[in-house]
Amino acid sequence: MSMQPLVPYRRKKPRQKTNRWMLSGLILFFILLGCLLYLQSPISRIQQIEVTGLQLLTEDEVIAASGLYMQSVFQLLREEPIKKRLLTLPEIAQVDLTYQFPNTVHITIQEWKRIANWETNNGPLIILENGAVLEHRTWQEDYRDKPFIRRWDDVERLPQLIAELKKLSPSLLTQIQSIEQSEQDPERIVLHMRGGLTIYTTLIELSDKLSLYPQITNYLRSQQLEGGVLYLDEAVWYQIAEEEGTEDGSAEEGEGTAPQNDSP
Repeated sequence: MSMQPLVPYRRKKPRQKTNRWMLSGLILFFILLGCLLYLQSPISRIQQIEVTGLQLLTEDEVIAASGLYMQSVFQLLREEPIKKRLLTLPEIAQVDLTYQFPNTVHITIQEWKRIANWETNNGPLIILENGAVLEHRTWQEDYRDKPFIRRWDDVERLPQLIAELKKLSPSLLTQIQSIEQSEQDPERIVLHMRGGLTIYTTLIELSDKLSLYPQITNYLRSQQLEGGVLYLDEAVWYQIAEEEGTEDGSAEEGEGTAPQNDSP
């Protein structure tokens, strides 16, 4: 029986593991090189800024407030700081930023709605539904669709009025031509409607009282009555408009008696 010669065991060197580390290093190197080349290329820079949803603001005003500028590095932008800067503008209620590859930034703006015009010695000022008075904004004739606040010196009660106007429907708000504060009682106000009707009421629960306006005007129209004076308090009182050649107008009572303050 012949004996096979023993072959000495030789341990293999871990070449495979070393090669794997070399391959990973090369991949990482090329990734870093690609990122570096991308950041240095025009593709990584902002080439276009689009702004939508503007009513009062201009595109230049929004871009300037955002702090964005052309050739900014796309990947270095931080969304939250940009939004905070834009929300410092009194006209802006909400802002949204989206990025479109390769180099376009979209800014979507939602502005606070106009709710009234405040008539001052220097001309009318825009009032927004958040209560902001835009002294820096140029007033335009197109803004006449909202009521004018006239002879209103009590600035402290202005937020209360704005809060009540916000509760009105858009169609009812546009029917108000002007709002004045009573000189005798700051809680009482006078509204001049576009249909010719004058309303005497109070600032407290104004929106609830004006909710009766469509129903009342429909009734007056059915009676072929135009203009006149309407009192909206605890009692509802309507006074027919005076005709030429008459001194006193007749009145129709809804309930109770007519208020004595600010009677025409």
